[in-house]
Amino acid sequence: AAVPLSPRQLVALMPTSQNNNQKIGVTGILLHHRGNLIQVLEGERGVVSKLYRKILMDSRHKNCRIVHEQQIQERAFGSWAMGFKNLDDLPPDQLVACSNFLEKPYGYVTDLQVQKRVAFLLNVFRVNAWYGS
Repeated sequence: AAVPLSPRQLVALMPTSQNNNQKIGVTGILLHHRGNLIQVLEGERGVVSKLYRKILMDSRHKNCRIVHEQQIQERAFGSWAMGFKNLDDLPPDQLVACSNFLEKPYGYVTDLQVQKRVAFLLNVFRVNAWYGS
């Protein structure tokens, strides 16, 4: 985020995000950790690419990067137009396996480590996330 947003402010944005994503067939989750955000977007490649370009042009965002991209057989967040989880609320033992990913600068971990940690994060938050319709 270009300007730090509190978890409460991010939750307030969820209904608009969910509505917009539902219209274009995008699902996913937004994760917050110490003022940083990581977002998973699922949908048709062209639709997701267009949405990502829109995100890049939005002045509320800075330093955006694609951490991992892959074609999937089944959506991890198929029933969520956009879920949200504040990682700061999780017990430390749930963050241990991905702490380097969350704490080290981008590029510190290898592609394989990124893939494993992204998969770990997705599994943790699929189980624990707050989500709307």
